Amino acid sequence: MRQAARYANAGMAAVFQAARPGRTEIDVAAEIEYAVRSGGSDSSAMPTWMSSGERTAYSHLTPTERVLRPGDLLSCAFAGVARRYHCSMYRTVALGEPSRRVRQVYEAAREAVETGAREARPGVRATVLEEAALEPLRRQGLDKYFAQRFGYGVSAGYPPTWMEPLDIVRGSEQRLEAGMVFCLHCVLKLPEERFGVLVGGDYVLKDDGVEFLDRSGLELRVFG
Repeated sequence: MRQAARYANAGMAAVFQAARPGRTEIDVAAEIEYAVRSGGSDSSAMPTWMSSGERTAYSHLTPTERVLRPGDLLSCAFAGVARRYHCSMYRTVALGEPSRRVRQVYEAAREAVETGAREARPGVRATVLEEAALEPLRRQGLDKYFAQRFGYGVSAGYPPTWMEPLDIVRGSEQRLEAGMVFCLHCVLKLPEERFGVLVGGDYVLKDDGVEFLDRSGLELRVFG
């Protein structure tokens, strides 16, 4: 998993280099995939997901020839793979100074992920993490836009998915164990406002808490 994380971190560094106005979604996806694969990654069980502009209000979209523009958001999700073990990463970046509303939504999503992650300990029921993550969203009236599960297990995988059976959702009676690796992410979709944000990544559960495998952190990055 740590080797897979090194590949995935190279992919995230490529996002930060390539996400600029004038490039296409396909251009940026190509840079991610080149960085990941040239580092030694195996092929991923799922494609590179990517959206920009108004397309960020929807999930699981693949890259298109849409040209990035100043003021756009760009969202992506991808994985590095070592011997079929996947490390997945999820991020929205801004191409130019984002609006106050975009920053509010992004920071709420980031707080949700970090709040949920703090609840992760061996023996804790998976439901506890999503319930905790919802609190920052409720305070700002954003919980109605939280449209996907908070997390799931990530490990060895083959097409069509890198997901494992661990479901980190409300009502789950599954319990966390030391050594597990799982994705925690917050996906907020606001189609009526023509944008959305995607924030998260993979965590290793230790005896005393979690280790985040994305070395770039979760702060909103602004480029362009």
